[in-house]
Amino acid sequence: MSIKFVKFSGPAGMYFARLVKTDGIAIMNCRGCLDEKCCADCVLRMRLAAAYDKNFKRNSTLDGKWFFNLNEYTGGEIIATSRMHSSCFEMEQDISTAKSMATD
Repeated sequence: MSIKFVKFSGPAGMYFARLVKTDGIAIMNCRGCLDEKCCADCVLRMRLAAAYDKNFKRNSTLDGKWFFNLNEYTGGEIIATSRMHSSCFEMEQDISTAKSMATD
């Protein structure tokens, strides 16, 4: 499956990077950046962190939704958060897809 990063501006003048599948479904968003350079750096940080499974922190909500945070490879800061998934299996599929972009 092909994936790509889409950069966009959001509320309060923040910049974001979103990893999306070719069908347009988002996998994860960065936490937000103050300028476009920071956003480009965030994409690099996401690629580096995605190379290691230990950086994906899996979580679920009380109503049965699943999501993950991607922690930076140094220091453990959360750098991206996934969309909500209806199952653990679906979340794991997106994690596998995100890992594949680390090797592209």
